Amino acid sequence: MEHGKVAGPLTITYDYEMHGIVEGNAIVARGGFLHLFGIVTGDLVVQKGASADVRGTVSQNLFNAGNLEVHGIVVGRLTSTPKASTTIAPGAVITGRTH
Repeated sequence: MEHGKVAGPLTITYDYEMHGIVEGNAIVARGGFLHLFGIVTGDLVVQKGASADVRGTVSQNLFNAGNLEVHGIVVGRLTSTPKASTTIAPGAVITGRTH
């Protein structure tokens, strides 16, 4: 579990809980699982075979090729590949629109 600031780019290859700030981009690689309660100031990329649960904020774009749940805020665009699993919870905000 991380509560401070982490310089990006950050690659996550295991179960990782972030309550702080990733300054830059973050990549969740195959086998990784990001529990985001804090902020990613750049892009977040969820690769095939990876998972993310976004309850915090992604300040840029979110690209999903794996398994994704969004309960928080994505300031930029959310893009998913056809085989990706993407769940957007009620109350989540994507590009300024509340779902």
